[in-house]
Amino acid sequence: MTKHYIRIDNDKNIIKAYSDQFEQFVAKDICVNENASRHYHLNILNSDGLYNYKWDGSKIIEKTETQKYTLDVLKRIKINELKSIKWNKVMNFEAKYDIIKTEYDTKRTEINNCITKTQLNNIEL
Repeated sequence: MTKHYIRIDNDKNIIKAYSDQFEQFVAKDICVNENASRHYHLNILNSDGLYNYKWDGSKIIEKTETQKYTLDVLKRIKINELKSIKWNKVMNFEAKYDIIKTEYDTKRTEINNCITKTQLNNIEL
């Protein structure tokens, strides 16, 4: 007989779901189905890496958007967006700097070569 288990963190977020066909039971895990199919899949995280489900003590509850996106979470997401924008601007600046420096070095070499040729042409033998 296959059993399905969940594991929760201190905030009662469901952080893992598994079937005992594929993983061994750990003492603190909670059995949610004693007569289950072989596979067990629960979409634990959303696209922002936030937990989708919590354990209320007797059953799995899907978290609301408000429960997932607390003020602290929204602040963290916004800070990460701003850091990403800043990083992209720095990288874009560095790429432009590299292009300009390469162009400058090329022109400087061309000018140095011209001066050398001119000076050589003016030398009387």
